[in-house]
Amino acid sequence: HVTPNVSLAQSNGIVFTSGNTSMSSKATPKIIDLFAGVGGFSLGAVRAGFGLAAAIDLDPHAVETHQKNFPNTPHARRNVLGLKGENLRELANLNGHRLTGLIGGPPCQGFSTMCKMRKNDARNKLFFHFFRLVSELNPLFFICENVPGILDDKYETLREESFKLVTKCYHMLDPFELSAGDFGAATERSRVF
Repeated sequence: HVTPNVSLAQSNGIVFTSGNTSMSSKATPKIIDLFAGVGGFSLGAVRAGFGLAAAIDLDPHAVETHQKNFPNTPHARRNVLGLKGENLRELANLNGHRLTGLIGGPPCQGFSTMCKMRKNDARNKLFFHFFRLVSELNPLFFICENVPGILDDKYETLREESFKLVTKCYHMLDPFELSAGDFGAATERSRVF
């Protein structure tokens, strides 16, 4: 298959690039999708030339649908709170190889203006656990997405505690907002990355 142009950089100067060339399955960089849902983020990663090594979600309907969309990917219906990086390595069958990327969109209900931005929503701590797993897995890169409400001042402590887990090993970009409508989707949903 042919991959689109992709460039990713890590803080220590290592840069992975893939141009419009054929890639063998051995050369395909591997990612894991946490909070995978039905597979939107996974699809984008696969279309960008990444191999989906594993997908995790707690919702049984989401896992079932993701399995239909990505039948060759290992899936787990697990709560991220109890997951360890080692569990994900085994599920993804990395065999000692370094994971290229960890992607995910932790549940947004507690941060969403539609749900009244509930600071005490138990799901909010899953944002922290995404970054905990980044620190345990040490992938070359990670991408976390959420609703713009995550940037509200009331979540500053949560963001700081989460980012503290990774700032020594990664160069963190400033958050930026994208609207799905700007990319051809029939919605104006904005997300922060």
